[in-house]
Order: sequence, then C-alpha cells, then structure tokens
Amino acid sequence: MPKPPLSPDKRKTYRGQKISQFCLNVQKKRLELGLTQKLLAAKIGVAHPRISEIESGRFPEDPDRIIALA
Repeated sequence: MPKPPLSPDKRKTYRGQKISQFCLNVQKKRLELGLTQKLLAAKIGVAHPRISEIESGRFPEDPDRIIALA
C-alpha cells in the first residue's frame, strides 16, 4: 500500500530548500483528480519519476511542463 502524501505543513522544504507553491499545487490537484503519479506522467508525456521530482521540488519548473500540467 502506498504511503499517503505528507501534509503541506511537513512538505515546505526539501533538503533545506523551500518547495514552491507550484510544486505543492501539482500534488494537491493530482490527488483531487484521483490520479497516480504514473497516470499523470502518461498524460503529459514524461517518465513517472519526473512527477515525483516536480512535486518534491527537485526538478526545475520547465515552462513547457507547466503548460502541459495546466
């Protein structure tokens, strides 16, 4: 069984760096829509680990990916 996502209060930083509101919103909206990271990745044409990287703030916010996520 997958672990539930961390609450927004606990996800404010990743390795000492603040996670942007965009990253937090990606996860929130994905969960609202009932999508897994794998399904979301397939919809926007990226590998599923990339969604985890976006949600955790480890991947730069690429304008093309922002548009695809929108």
